[in-house]
Amino acid sequence: MNAKIGVDGGGTKTELILINSAGATLATHIAPGCNPSSLGPDQARAIVSEAITRLRAQVAEPLTITATHLYMAGAPAFWREVAASLHGCGTVTTGPDSLPVLELATGGRPGLVLHAGTGSFVTARAPDGSVHYAGGLGWRFGDPGSGHDLGRRRGDPRFRRCPLCGGRLRDAYRGGPDDRRDDPPADVQPGHPGAQQDGPAAAGEGEAPY
Repeated sequence: MNAKIGVDGGGTKTELILINSAGATLATHIAPGCNPSSLGPDQARAIVSEAITRLRAQVAEPLTITATHLYMAGAPAFWREVAASLHGCGTVTTGPDSLPVLELATGGRPGLVLHAGTGSFVTARAPDGSVHYAGGLGWRFGDPGSGHDLGRRRGDPRFRRCPLCGGRLRDAYRGGPDDRRDDPPADVQPGHPGAQQDGPAAAGEGEAPY
């Protein structure tokens, strides 16, 4: 039976799908994240290789893989090297992990996507069909607005103030018996928009709450 493999590899998880020639799903598999920027190339390569093996093992019938698509976080050159090393995977195509997000959001039409996951990026398709991309450098380099960035900001006192009045905001992520979400801090008045913030927010000039 002819089949195709799709791989979406990010910093948090790696998702795989196996479909037949009619587009029906034969198997799916979720593996750990495989971004080489954080794991290193050897571990990233091993995760993808094992994940593909586990995906194929779910189908007892002999398979002929005609195509494999890798849409991955991390250095494109590294994933092209991985693609060249895969055997029995048909024609292997690589691309950034932003491309499937853009396709799902726009249906192939002009549009823009703001993505905030473990990392963050902005990608857009212009009316002439060209695709543009910014961000996605990985948590080690920043990725503003990403999950990692928000967690890092939690420990920064600049981001524990109401952006409207400068009053202190509770740290809703710390938890504990004193962390009552219905009681705003003393210096943010009840009814003030800042009293409704559910966690730390930016107060520095030009910074946006999150």
